[in-house]
Amino acid sequence: MDLKSLISRLISTQLVENPYWVHNKLLNYKEVDDFFRYREYADPDLLNKVAYYILTYVENLALSGYILTQDKQYLETMEYYIHKLRDVYHKIIHTEDSKKKYNLIENMLDLCFEVGIDPF
Repeated sequence: MDLKSLISRLISTQLVENPYWVHNKLLNYKEVDDFFRYREYADPDLLNKVAYYILTYVENLALSGYILTQDKQYLETMEYYIHKLRDVYHKIIHTEDSKKKYNLIENMLDLCFEVGIDPF
């Protein structure tokens, strides 16, 4: 599979050089602190940003992992989880309630942990 096809399969958010939030500027220190401090009481826009970051992180990590390993089973597994994460992300951005958003972000994090990924 060529790189352009691979990117279009895995990346629905944006391609970043380094997926970790400290390096890609999708979140800043205050936002991460506010997310963990206020949790379900955090600003809804911040919760949307956090969800977007998580999805971006996993998509880009999956891309890097596949490029390094060329393991088709890895790619299939990650695509499965990415699709689940995208579904949850769309629920997050279409709900207004911060508590629901936060609970859905916890679901995203649980999915990440199932494959050994910790975005934070």
